[in-house]
Amino acid sequence: MQSDRLSRKTPPAISYLFVPGNRPERFSKAVEAGPDAIILDLEDAVHPDSKAAARAAIRAWQESTPKVACERYIRLNSVNSTLFRQDLAWLGDMHPLALEYDCSGNRHIREMLRVYGLRTSLFRLKVINALILAAQEGRLISVHGVHAYIEASFSQLPIVSVREVLKRLAEVGVITAQTDRSYSFTPEAWDMLEPYLAQRDSNSQIPATASHRCLNSLATSAP
Repeated sequence: MQSDRLSRKTPPAISYLFVPGNRPERFSKAVEAGPDAIILDLEDAVHPDSKAAARAAIRAWQESTPKVACERYIRLNSVNSTLFRQDLAWLGDMHPLALEYDCSGNRHIREMLRVYGLRTSLFRLKVINALILAAQEGRLISVHGVHAYIEASFSQLPIVSVREVLKRLAEVGVITAQTDRSYSFTPEAWDMLEPYLAQRDSNSQIPATASHRCLNSLATSAP
């Protein structure tokens, strides 16, 4: 099965269309609707009894349709569930794809963003993930550091896009800008994130390489 990395000219996706993984008759129709990306959902939209069938349907479509006119992602089950391990084992036999899974860490970020009156987007989640990694390592991070982290997913992403997201996060009080133009979470925002992050780090049994792959692998099937 063929899958290509993001084109150097491909901008970050703006519109996402979720499709239940056990409804293969909707996959191509979703592409025809014209979103920037479709997300084949293995979690909320699929009954537990239909998970295996959904995986089979997604794999069959991926192999029979190597290229489509948008990006495509797979939303895995919660990282804390046994289904997540099954998803990882299933993915191990497939060509690398763009992955998106709704782990409880992202839910925690979504809740924090809601408190600050911000909507959730994949791009904003990645900016915050970069900030979290820096905070856990006890360091500040500059716009260039955030840009380098995200550019692994979005090739040739304009640095101004990262700067605008950081500016907005600073405006509402999620982060604060230092005199050297680096950024860190405000104490209030970090207090919302830290308890979960500590619990996740102590309880998670997922190998670090697998977690990194799921968070950061963003290949695309766009022609």
